[in-house]
Amino acid sequence: MNLNSLKLILLIIVLVMISGNAVYADDVQRVSEIKEKQQKNQEEMDVAGEELKQIREEIKEIDQDIELMDRETTELNQNIRDKNSEIEKLNNEIDSLNDEIEVLEERVVEREELLKRRARVLYQTEGSNNFLAVILGSESFSDFISRVQVVTKITEQDRKLIELYTNDVDALTINKRQVEFKKTTNENMVYELTEMKKNLELQRLEKEDLLLTVEEKEKNLISKLEDLDQQKILLQDEEIKAIQAEYRSVQSTSAPVAELQTIVDSTEFMRPTTGRLTSGYGPRSGSYHYGVDIGKNGRTEDVPIQAANEGEVTLAQYSTSYGNYVILTHQVDGRQIQTLYAHMDRLDVSKGDYVSKGQQIGLMGNTGRSFGAHLHYEVHLGGWNNAKSNSVDPQKFIP
Repeated sequence: MNLNSLKLILLIIVLVMISGNAVYADDVQRVSEIKEKQQKNQEEMDVAGEELKQIREEIKEIDQDIELMDRETTELNQNIRDKNSEIEKLNNEIDSLNDEIEVLEERVVEREELLKRRARVLYQTEGSNNFLAVILGSESFSDFISRVQVVTKITEQDRKLIELYTNDVDALTINKRQVEFKKTTNENMVYELTEMKKNLELQRLEKEDLLLTVEEKEKNLISKLEDLDQQKILLQDEEIKAIQAEYRSVQSTSAPVAELQTIVDSTEFMRPTTGRLTSGYGPRSGSYHYGVDIGKNGRTEDVPIQAANEGEVTLAQYSTSYGNYVILTHQVDGRQIQTLYAHMDRLDVSKGDYVSKGQQIGLMGNTGRSFGAHLHYEVHLGGWNNAKSNSVDPQKFIP
């Protein structure tokens, strides 16, 4: 081997070493860049974690405010019902007083006429304007005594008539005052009722604004977390694939039961309330609606909520999402079915009660995370759970 050949071999070895080092350097640089990105991603996730903590505290405070407003709304609605009952009772009393005044006025007119007639007979005697002529006109002492007794008796009767007349007039005056007082009280009640309604509407608007804020913050939070998680997945190596699979597995939600394994005769269940269906079962605005909504649709009167079937009250309480809600457990053909009634204004049953089909369990309302008075109604084949994996379309149970 000559010197030139040796130089060529050494040159090739050097070139190979340089090439290998360059590839290694590229790998190191790439790993370094990935680590830097991972560190930055982790810092952003830490910031997001702090934001999440703050948002959850904010949501907790808003939920507490909403719960307080719902309680105040329920109390106000009950006060309005009570005031309406008092006003109706007061109107009945006023009608009775007016009838009594009418009778008294007729009686006063009759007695006035009677007194006038007696006055003409007693005091307008021919040739005389007093009782002396009546007494002096006696022909004998016994006649004199008789005349005196008659005149005395007549004057006593007149005095009694005058007293009755005066009493009736006084009673009439008192009753009129009572009527005026009750009318004033009635007007004050109507004013108070109107103010209560205004206050109630303002509280509802405030609650809806708070709910919108909560929903917006929840949306932003979910979007931010999804973005950060996606970045984390893209930056991790083969080990992160397992974490990614686990993450996707945790994040995925089990699909609701699409069809009943055993068809239950819908006639076993009744419609839980009156009104138009405003929202159906299934996907809705990027989420899943596990029930149906039946609206109040501008009705001002109380709308009762009835048990769709006989069963036991499993829950009757308040939650920030459902508001005032009830869960009933039914046994149909050996199968357990649970129905849920949410956003009620008032609960008329308690946990452990056994209710019959069609029995009133509450009133339609707007409590919890709700925009407008309605009933949110769910049906669960086998029992309610947080994942709502047993939910089915309630329309299958609404004849």
